[in-house]
Amino acid sequence: MTFLKALWRRSKDPTDVPFDVELRRKFICFSCPHLNKKEIRCNACGCKIRSKTIWATESCPKKLWPKYDKQFKSKNPKG
Repeated sequence: MTFLKALWRRSKDPTDVPFDVELRRKFICFSCPHLNKKEIRCNACGCKIRSKTIWATESCPKKLWPKYDKQFKSKNPKG
């Protein structure tokens, strides 16, 4: 069900995060105990890591990384 909600949010805002943000998110996910390594999926929300870490509308269900804020990024280029 959570993945369907993610798809719904994605349909309203198809923005992807910058590459450096994607890499940071993936590093965190691959270090997380909730990662299903066989399916490369988050056991906490059910999302595929590849999609979850790229979509700007998404955040970690365990609060390890936030939803991407485009306004904050433009004000703070150091990220």
